[in-house]
Amino acid sequence: MADQAQDSSEVLVTREGPVVTLTFNRPEARNALTWNIATVCDIRIATPESSFGFPIARTLGNCLSMENYSRCVELFGPSRVKEMIMRARLITAEEAHAAGFVHEIVPAAGLEARVKAVAEEVASHAPITLKVTKEAVRRIQERRRLEGGEDLISLTYTSADFREGMSAFLEKRKPRWTGK
Repeated sequence: MADQAQDSSEVLVTREGPVVTLTFNRPEARNALTWNIATVCDIRIATPESSFGFPIARTLGNCLSMENYSRCVELFGPSRVKEMIMRARLITAEEAHAAGFVHEIVPAAGLEARVKAVAEEVASHAPITLKVTKEAVRRIQERRRLEGGEDLISLTYTSADFREGMSAFLEKRKPRWTGK
């Protein structure tokens, strides 16, 4: 019914039809990959020490894809996304919970047990209802997401600032932004 993933950082519930992913955030494993995985999960459970965000304006000087911007605006709202990115700020588990991004906050000691309990609870429900709900929400979200944005991606990744951000990151120094 529920299988733990290789690194115990997420639990997948699989049955005929729907796949529901529950994820929990461990601060020691935080990176862009875990952020992207968390944004597409159905249920997110975090510890009080967890934090979320994308400090790209402070680090590499890169940008998100239009799909990821759309997903983040959908989850957090445009104002909070702009504030998080412009300030390169990570939000706390409490802020993420208040925004509806995190569904539960659980002490670290009880986290894996809680994730397993929620996974088993979901797995006990009607598979067709789960499948139809996931697909209906996916279709609604798909229609609301903006396509394109290649010009913005190109502007960012071909800029001198992005090259500077990469160099600074690799050299472990603070970048010197020029706006070019």
